[in-house]
Amino acid sequence: MPILFAIVVTDLIGFGIVHPAAAVLRPAFRRQPLVVTLLMSTYSLFQLFVAPLWGGLSDRHGRRRSCSSVSAGSVAGYLWLGFADTLWMLFAARAVQGACAGNIAAAQAYVADMTTPENRAKAWV
Repeated sequence: MPILFAIVVTDLIGFGIVHPAAAVLRPAFRRQPLVVTLLMSTYSLFQLFVAPLWGGLSDRHGRRRSCSSVSAGSVAGYLWLGFADTLWMLFAARAVQGACAGNIAAAQAYVADMTTPENRAKAWV
């Protein structure tokens, strides 16, 4: 269970990682606030569309395999975000991070699989 908690916390940190950096990103790329807003929302948009796909893959191929492969993709997205030096790279890195944030649902399904129905409400990640 601690590993699942770490996976979910990593995804939630990934969602908010751009918020403190927005003050630095805006002048650095000489962009309007709308561009920074779109950069922040790219994560959620990709998570919205890709999470059901990850859920289906985790049902077919197993929760553990799904969570580990998605976590590897998240690491790639974080590294890409850290080394991005153009605006399109920032957007692409946020898209990869959002697409790899679908493992929150897989982690919750894993918890539901491992607990009894009586204890399920207490065990949610």
